[in-house]
Order: sequence, then C-alpha cells, then structure tokens
Amino acid sequence: PDNNSFVTLITSWQRYQPVPVKLFGHRFDITFASRVKAGGLFELGQAKNIPLTELFYAGGANTVRGFQEQLLGPAAALDSLGHITLAAGGKLLYLSNVELRIPLFWLLFGEAFVDVGNVWRETQDIRLSDIRISAGIGLALITPLGPVRLDYGYKLTHRPIDPTPDAFHLGIYFAF
Repeated sequence: PDNNSFVTLITSWQRYQPVPVKLFGHRFDITFASRVKAGGLFELGQAKNIPLTELFYAGGANTVRGFQEQLLGPAAALDSLGHITLAAGGKLLYLSNVELRIPLFWLLFGEAFVDVGNVWRETQDIRLSDIRISAGIGLALITPLGPVRLDYGYKLTHRPIDPTPDAFHLGIYFAF
C-alpha cells in the first residue's frame, strides 16, 4: 500500500555580512546575519500518512526564539487554560531571521535579533496573519567546541494560546 509516499522540499538562504563600526576610536566588527527558510511536504498518491517525525516544527533556540521548543504552529494538545502544550507539526514551514552579533569583550558576543515564522498543517491553512514575530537579545561565548549561547526572546505577536509571552534558550552554535 501507499502508506508513506511524500516529498520534502526545503529551501534556505543565509548571509553573514561583516559591518565595521568605529566607536570611541576603536573598530568593532559587527556581523549582520540573516536567513530565510521555507519548506513543504507533499503527499504522493491517496494516502495521507506522513509520520509525525517528518512534519515541520518551529519555535525554540534555532527557529523563532520567543517560543518554547516546538510550540509554534498548530496545537495537538492544550492545557486547562487553553495554552498549547504539544504541537501537531505541519506540512508547511516559513522562517526568517535577522541578527546582529556584536563583540563585547574577549570571546563574549552580544546578540540582538528578530525572528519571524510559523508552521501550517495544510496549504489551505496559510494566512499571512498567522506569521508570528519575536525579538530578543542574547549572549554567546566562543569556546573551542563552538559558541555557547543564552538567548531571550519576547513574542511581539502574543496570542491567548501561547503559554508564556517569552522564552529563554540555552544553545550550542549560533541559531543559524
């Protein structure tokens, strides 16, 4: 039978642009990082059985940082207050991120970012008003294994289904 026949298409664009800034007689090399990513899952045949592990999820340290891990998009479960506790995942994904990485001291960097995106269950569910936005700041320490960072994101498009207005994330490597 045609149980799991589907195609995954993902496209992504990233850019890291050095921005030299002179302040108080010192030169700083700020990095302007940006990313746009989109993806879609498309079923082949009549079966509609895409495994949950293959669906797109968003929210968290590497996508939209104002949201807890994988809690952006359609809800699979809500708590007694109507807040999302489990995401359903989706067949369509859109992400866009911009970030300034600012050297502070020695191997410590500051970050300021804006993240945009969402996940939709089906193509007909897409509405521009569903795009969620978060902004935040973070610190990154460059280690021999790569950057270790702590980010704080705040939802600029907070909705009643969201369990919190913000999120903290501890991550390894930069978000993108």
